Amino acid sequence: MRGGPFAEGERSQKILMTITSIGFVALLVVPGLDRRFGWSQMPGAIAGGSWWGVLVLAAMLPALAWRLVGEERLLVRDLDAQYRRKVRWRLLPFVW
Repeated sequence: MRGGPFAEGERSQKILMTITSIGFVALLVVPGLDRRFGWSQMPGAIAGGSWWGVLVLAAMLPALAWRLVGEERLLVRDLDAQYRRKVRWRLLPFVW
């Protein structure tokens, strides 16, 4: 079983998977460091209760969106029109 950037065939997807993998690790590490050193005060559990975690999440979102669009292109290219007819809403119901 392979996963992460090494499992991807296309160069752009390898880059995106590297960015998102680093981002997911940062989403675990940065809020912990923020809590430990008291860099920011944020109530609640959003991004681990860290404004720095929100910043990491915001930085990851464009890469995730780019990955979604790339995956969609791959599915449309490699699967027949039956995929488009059967799966009308792939991410947000009635939107996309």
